[in-house]
Amino acid sequence: ESCTGGLLAQRITDIPGASAHFLGGVVTYTEDAKVRLLDMDEDLIAENGVVSMPVAAKMAKRVRKALGSDIGIGITGWAGPDGGLVFVALASRGGCFVRRLQCGHAPRPRIRLIAASNALDMIRRYLTGLDV
Repeated sequence: ESCTGGLLAQRITDIPGASAHFLGGVVTYTEDAKVRLLDMDEDLIAENGVVSMPVAAKMAKRVRKALGSDIGIGITGWAGPDGGLVFVALASRGGCFVRRLQCGHAPRPRIRLIAASNALDMIRRYLTGLDV
């Protein structure tokens, strides 16, 4: 997670029994944290920007690998006063899916909620066999 500041992990761990399925998460709020903690390629970030589809996808793949999980979620975006743009990715053995969320001029808490809710929806859809 990046722009959500851990909101997705909080929403998952608020559910009783989540520890049976949720292995953990990484809040990589800065570019440097993404590089150091997720072993992100600095060239990928430089070429595409830290808020981009390829970066979100790589974040999802790297966290999945780091945790040894079946799926990984990557969220990167801007949640500032000039508007919100977020990319949410879900990586699995079967591939990687990315959503682009244009959030307009919503306030920061709303953009964070939209991002986390979309991640949960992607997880739900993946686990139930629906198109992600």
